[in-house]
Amino acid sequence: MKYTAVVISGCPGSGKSTLARKVGEIHNWPVYSIGELWRSEWKKKYPNKEISFENYWKNTSLKENRDMDFKARGIAAKGYAVIDMRYANCCFDLDDVLRIFVHADLNTRVRRAIKINKYPSKSPKQVKKILKKREKDELKMGKKMYGQDMDYRDLDHYHIVLNSRDLSVDEEIMFLEPPYKTKGMFDSHLDAIFENELSALGDIDSAFSVFEEE
Repeated sequence: MKYTAVVISGCPGSGKSTLARKVGEIHNWPVYSIGELWRSEWKKKYPNKEISFENYWKNTSLKENRDMDFKARGIAAKGYAVIDMRYANCCFDLDDVLRIFVHADLNTRVRRAIKINKYPSKSPKQVKKILKKREKDELKMGKKMYGQDMDYRDLDHYHIVLNSRDLSVDEEIMFLEPPYKTKGMFDSHLDAIFENELSALGDIDSAFSVFEEE
């Protein structure tokens, strides 16, 4: 299957943004981060950080979130781009868009957040609480936008699933194997299934880490 755009989703702290940048670098495609767009809006409204980004986003409107997803979908539809976003289901009907999900267990995500000082002065326990709350709020917003059955962590929504706990971003790229076939397009060759027994997502069963939709 030839794809002309890539959408990467994942739980907070899973490494989806790092992978998105790497995929964009490989294909020389622009990378659009929906999270960064939201952070930009937050900084405009609260330049002195009177409230946290998490509390700001939690209180954004349903219309604002739908508009943001609509923008992301439009970018994906045009092609030749990597989109770092939460709700990849808005691109379900775009056959030439590759959907990737990156996940890791909560403790791994906490360690990463502390390592890059994402939440300055916060203890590991506090960071864990923040990440769990973010995930809960994102699930809640997804259900408001797309219905009660919506769970962006549902692995069936994606062509490729990567557990990033023991994989570097370069190792993740190995499973994508994206040689150019036509200018601006690539084939996703996933002949071998990479079995991964690592911890998965909350109430979602652990699944193989890479799969191809026939």
